[in-house]
Amino acid sequence: THRQGPASRATLTRLTGLNRSTIAGLVGELVEAGLVIETSPDTPAGVGRPSPLVAAQPSVAALTLNP
Repeated sequence: THRQGPASRATLTRLTGLNRSTIAGLVGELVEAGLVIETSPDTPAGVGRPSPLVAAQPSVAALTLNP
């Protein structure tokens, strides 16, 4: 989501193929570590409770390498 911007947990579930509880646990750990933030969506997307948006913490820089 760093390149595409904030995404809901539902979107992360769909994109990764992981189940909802796994995404919830991972997002919770990343929020606790200060690597991502969760925000309220700007506009309700339809019926039901709106899903918070998960975004990279703006003050954190990360570098990944794949040898």
